[in-house]
Amino acid sequence: MTNQSKNVSILIASERSKFHWLMALVREWSRTQHLLISLWGRRWKEKTVANFTVYLDDSGTAPEHPIAIAGAFIIPAKKIIALETEWVRFTKANGFSDFHAAACAAVRSKDKQYKGWDDTKKRRVFTRVRQLCKKFGVKAYGWAVYKQTYDQVVPESFRRYGGGHYTWAVRHVVNRIEEWRLARKIKEPLQFIFDWEEIGSPDREEIDDIMGQFSEYLGKNIQHSFQCREAVPTLQCADLIAWLSFQLALNNFHQKPLNPIADECINDFENYYPSGRVPVNKRWFAVAAVQRRQLQDWIGKEMKDGKSLERFKDWYRRHPQREALLNARKN
Repeated sequence: MTNQSKNVSILIASERSKFHWLMALVREWSRTQHLLISLWGRRWKEKTVANFTVYLDDSGTAPEHPIAIAGAFIIPAKKIIALETEWVRFTKANGFSDFHAAACAAVRSKDKQYKGWDDTKKRRVFTRVRQLCKKFGVKAYGWAVYKQTYDQVVPESFRRYGGGHYTWAVRHVVNRIEEWRLARKIKEPLQFIFDWEEIGSPDREEIDDIMGQFSEYLGKNIQHSFQCREAVPTLQCADLIAWLSFQLALNNFHQKPLNPIADECINDFENYYPSGRVPVNKRWFAVAAVQRRQLQDWIGKEMKDGKSLERFKDWYRRHPQREALLNARKN
């Protein structure tokens, strides 16, 4: 074999090695990482991701759930790999595929992956999920509103353009996150990832509208997407935040005693101060259960001022396709 042939063989072997290394790396990347890389390229690690999940929908098909919840878990993009690596190790060690707080905590869970679990194992799993949330997350938000109160207090004229219970909860969580971003002097907008909603569903359409309005308000393109909770550990962290928000809301609105596991989680999160003691409204775990009086005060100011409603109407006028979809949902 000539020296030239040997050099070519070595080059091919080297390229194959690089290819196999690249394929191995790609297999390790999460769906979230793929999304961030496709959007931001080499700058993806600079991003902070707000992972959203909604504990229950706003369709009204589940009357036993009278409360609308939005829960958010915020994580810097550069920490995603480490979280998912530990998460995979954690789920394999405990023999389940994905974490769903309500199903895991249920006394008689219908989810087969939790069948036969005793209280000790459930508490161990919840403890580890909390540890991972605190280790990698930088903030957790929850927002709860009683559906019937919202429908009674907020006029239909506002609900048509401002959205229903769930939309209202999501909008307020997004606003709180934006306030947090500005206070932390984070220059770039956050990437929002929502728990999966079917394409064309009312909830998905309303989220798309919220994020479109939010982008225009900031004057920047706010990226958002929908992913399946079962495949995304960060959304499973957000699921815990949403479930705890729901438990707190049930206690607040109905005086229902807290689920013992939820009580343990809430005590842990409410006493977690990663940067030292701060006022209640600046804690790592910030959850609001909006009371009727608070809602009345808020909508009274909104209707008197009129700016928000006019801004929503103007946005739909300038986006006729979105307005047509809105009319189809509301009529």
